Order: sequence, then C-alpha cells, then structure tokens
Amino acid sequence: KMINGSKVSHWACINFSRSVQESVARSFCNELAQMCQVSGM
Repeated sequence: KMINGSKVSHWACINFSRSVQESVARSFCNELAQMCQVSGM
C-alpha cells in the first residue's frame, strides 16, 4: 500500500538478452513506460 504518492522522472530499461533486437527491446520499454504513465504507476 502506497501512502505518499511519488513521481518517476527518469526511466531505465536494461536488455540482457543477446537474441532480442535493440529496436524490439526499445519498443517494449517505451510501451511499458507509457502503460505505467497511463495507469498512474
């Protein structure tokens, strides 16, 4: 349970997989950040 809300001003997403293309990983991270912003996370 979060008592005091907070704001994330910087995102970091690290891809450790050698088999995933950079563009796919970048797209996934962008979509993840957008989903978190839309849902209020």
